[in-house]
Amino acid sequence: MKGPKPLVEHHYHIEELIDRQQKRHDDRTYDREYKKSLYELNKDIQEAKMMAATEFLCTSCHTEFKGVAVKQISEQFDGSYIAFYRHKCDCGKFCIRYITDKHKDPYWTRSKVVAMDKGKHYKDMLQPHETGFTLLYNKI
Repeated sequence: MKGPKPLVEHHYHIEELIDRQQKRHDDRTYDREYKKSLYELNKDIQEAKMMAATEFLCTSCHTEFKGVAVKQISEQFDGSYIAFYRHKCDCGKFCIRYITDKHKDPYWTRSKVVAMDKGKHYKDMLQPHETGFTLLYNKI
């Protein structure tokens, strides 16, 4: 009497085939997401104004000022583009504000004006599980 037959899925040829199909699927998904992000990036660059009055923070003299800046586009090493506004400070250093990579913009983390604005509205953002909520709003 013979024992049970092995499952077809556990044969090494079938496992290799399944792995190759999964890798192809992952590659197609990655390529689709990459093209979508490039499209959104290019759309942000095209929609940005050529000249804009914006706020800047000089990292060398630590002053905050408003100025009219010109949009500039630079190509990165991977072939994508990055756009930013650039303006010259009174101390002679160029200050930039990112258009495309806003999460990398140092203005939002280093600016005193932004920090004061965050502190002014901290009560509006309190959630019921955070400390200080019951002190402000009592128990509901």
